[in-house]
Amino acid sequence: MRKIVLIAIVLLVCGASFYYWNFYNQSFQGNRLSNHAIRILNSAEHFELLSLEPHANAKTPTTAFERFQNYRVLGKLEFKDSANRSELVNALAKSIEKMKGDEPALACFNPRHGIHATLGTETVDLVICFECEQVEIHHGSIHRYVRTTSGAASIFNAPLKAANIPLDED
Repeated sequence: MRKIVLIAIVLLVCGASFYYWNFYNQSFQGNRLSNHAIRILNSAEHFELLSLEPHANAKTPTTAFERFQNYRVLGKLEFKDSANRSELVNALAKSIEKMKGDEPALACFNPRHGIHATLGTETVDLVICFECEQVEIHHGSIHRYVRTTSGAASIFNAPLKAANIPLDED
């Protein structure tokens, strides 16, 4: 009888471990952008880079300005050229990859950049804080954070500055 109970416990632990591992890998993808999100970002029919004010509850009423995931939009730039779009996506993916995700996240989130990409009926929104080294991902029903480095900030700032779109540089 003890042997049967022991076997049942081992099977239960193995089953729970497999379920957790599978759930984690399928749903959260670890500290990286999912392949599906990268495909949407690289192949998007509509791709915008946004300059954001990080203080969502600024003095101005929320209806006075365009908002992106609850942050005030200072300006946005549509990318029709896939080469420029790929440069942004690849720079961000590499910055995320460099951050292994095992370091604790900073206790702040002051996003100054956003990406809105649409392919067919699917949308990926990224709210990016290079200062706090975090990216908030909105993709379908998935809403999660990944860690990044600040390395891609200048690549994101360059096209916005070239288009005279204001940046919040507090």
